[in-house]
Amino acid sequence: MPTLPPTLCRFDFSIRGAARSLACAGLALTAALPLALAQSGYGVGPAAEVPKIPAAAPAPQGAFDYLTQGKLSGAARYRYENYAQDSVPGATTAAAGRIDGNAVASTLRLTLGYETLPCHGLTAFVEGEGVYAVGEDEHYRMTTVPGQSDQPRAVINDPLGTELNQAFLKWQLPDTGVMLLAGRESFFLNNGRFVSYSPWRQNNQSIDLARTSVKFGDGYTANYAYLNKVHRVVGADATDGDLGMNSHVGSFDYAKMGVFNASAYAVLLDYDDNAGQAANDTATTGLRLTGPYKFDDTWSVVYTADYAHQTDYADNPANVALDYWCVELGVGYKAHKAYFGWTVLEGGSGNTFRTPLAHPFNGWTEKFAATPGSGLDARYLTFTGPVPGVCERRREHRLFLAVTKSPVVKADDRPRQGPIIRPGQLAGSSARRSFMR
Repeated sequence: MPTLPPTLCRFDFSIRGAARSLACAGLALTAALPLALAQSGYGVGPAAEVPKIPAAAPAPQGAFDYLTQGKLSGAARYRYENYAQDSVPGATTAAAGRIDGNAVASTLRLTLGYETLPCHGLTAFVEGEGVYAVGEDEHYRMTTVPGQSDQPRAVINDPLGTELNQAFLKWQLPDTGVMLLAGRESFFLNNGRFVSYSPWRQNNQSIDLARTSVKFGDGYTANYAYLNKVHRVVGADATDGDLGMNSHVGSFDYAKMGVFNASAYAVLLDYDDNAGQAANDTATTGLRLTGPYKFDDTWSVVYTADYAHQTDYADNPANVALDYWCVELGVGYKAHKAYFGWTVLEGGSGNTFRTPLAHPFNGWTEKFAATPGSGLDARYLTFTGPVPGVCERRREHRLFLAVTKSPVVKADDRPRQGPIIRPGQLAGSSARRSFMR
C-alpha cells in the first residue's frame, strides 16, 4: 500500500492588486510590485531617490470612459496532485473501485477579469476562467465526465476547459447601505460551510443569481439571494455540472467590532424538479457566533459557535431532521491565530446532513466531499497568519487531528460503526500529494 505523505505547494501569480506571490508548503513569498512604478518614476538606485508623484487620471467624461477606464485583473495558479489509492479487492471496473495506478493531475488555472468604473454606483464585472493540462493530460478519474468516468484511477475534480466564471451588474445605491447584484457570481455565505465558490479546486463554483444586501443602524446587515443555476466544480462537460435551481439564501447579521459577529441564516435548496438531486432538496436554518474578542491591539480570544438544523424541502422524498454544530476556541496574537475546532454533521437511517453547495469543507483529502452515511466528526488545529521574511500575507494551515466516520446519529437510530481515520491516515487506504496552497 502506498504511504505518500501529504505535501502542499502552490505557485501563484496574480495581477490582481498588482502583486505576485509564491507559496510552498503553505508558506508564501509575497512582494508587492505596483504596476505604476514604471510610469511614476519609482525605481532602484540614485536616480530614484526623489520619487515623482504621478498625475491624477482624468475624470471620466462619458459612458465610453466609464467602460474603458476600469480595472483589469488576472491570476495564474499551477497545481500538481498525485493521489495513490488502493483498489477494491475483486473490482473489475472503475465504478466498482478498480485502481490501476496513481491519479496524477498537472493543471494550470488562468483567470482574466475586467471591472468598469462606478457610474452613479453601477459597475459591471466579467471574468473568464480556464484550466489547462501541463504535461500529462487527464490522468485521473472524474465520475460524471464522459471519457474520464471509466479511468481506473482515483478521483481528482479538476476538469479541463475554458468558461465564463463571473459576469454581473452591481449597483451600490449612492448614500445608502443598499446593494443590488444580478448575474453569475462566485458567491458564498458566512465562512462557506453551506455556500461557497470552492476556492480549493482549480475550477471554482459560480452561481447565476440575484441578490441584495441592506446595511442599517449600527452594525446590522440583511442579505437575500435567489439562486437560479449552479455551475459546479466538476465543469460544464459533467452530467451534473450545471444544475438548475429555485433556491433561496438569506441572513441577518450583526457585528460589534472587537467583540462578536452574529449571523442568523437560512439556506433553502430546491433543485428544480431534478429527480437525481432530490435528496439535496433541504431547508437549513442556523445561528453563527464568531469573534475575535479583542483585549487590545495585540491579544484576542478566537472563538466560533455555529449550530444549524436541516429538514427535507421541496421534492425531497425522505424525512430529514438532522443537526450540525461547530465549536472553535483559541488565541490570537497580532495577525496570528491558533485554535482548536470540533465539527459534527449528523447522519443515520439513510439520511445525512448535506452541504451540496460547499465543496468540500471536511479536509483537503476530499475523502469526505459528501457527508458519510453515518455522519462525520472532525477535530482539527488551525494556524493562520504571516511568517516574517517568508510570507507577509495571512495564510491558513490546518491540521486534522482526527476525522472519524463514526455513528453520529440521532438517539432513535441504530448506530452503524464505521472506520476511524487517525492522524496522517486517509480513508480507504489512500494517500495524496497535492502541490498547492
